[in-house]
Amino acid sequence: MEDVYSKKECIMGVIRGVVPVIVTILTICGISADADIILTVIGSVLSIVTFVWSWWKNNNITLAAQQAQKVLDDLKSGEELDNGGADE
Repeated sequence: MEDVYSKKECIMGVIRGVVPVIVTILTICGISADADIILTVIGSVLSIVTFVWSWWKNNNITLAAQQAQKVLDDLKSGEELDNGGADE
């Protein structure tokens, strides 16, 4: 059976449910807030977090990631790997 809702739809549903609660809490505290502004802020924050996360995942930042990428490149090019004599 296939899923009826995607993760994106579920997340957006939660956000649409949480925003009115945030607006209500801010109104109770005496802060005037518009739901559209809150949705824009939440969307902007999620966009920035998604950008940073995808940049981090698609770049070999750490030394271990750079070494793993070299091993992968060597495997793809057909070069034999030196496994430190483990087969001897």
